[in-house]
Amino acid sequence: MNKDITEFPNLKQIEQILWNKLQEIFSKALKSLLEDMDQQIAEERDKKRFRQLDRRKLQIASLFDEIEVKRNYCRDRKTGEYVHLLDRYLKFEGTGQPVDGGSGHRISHSRPCLSKSGPYVGNASRLSGYQP
Repeated sequence: MNKDITEFPNLKQIEQILWNKLQEIFSKALKSLLEDMDQQIAEERDKKRFRQLDRRKLQIASLFDEIEVKRNYCRDRKTGEYVHLLDRYLKFEGTGQPVDGGSGHRISHSRPCLSKSGPYVGNASRLSGYQP
């Protein structure tokens, strides 16, 4: 009889599985978005003022996970500064120092928790003892 019983993850395990998958998807999407933005900035920059030198890595602690982004590194011919133009658009320094009131490159972390209210809470308690 035991071989006919299907085991399902409990609600906490389902939430953890979904959270891990969401972290993976979000991290890939954020990395892609930032690198695409950086590419567009590089293509549309004032090429007479900003000389593109190379691409450098940045570790960002995002809401879901740490991601590594490669961004363009330029020299500002007008001021002599070496800059990452993406940092200026996002209002942060790669070192984590805020620029113009920006919040730095760390995004505050939060964790999901099971809802204490809502339409599925009653269903979850009814299903917790469910066995097909």
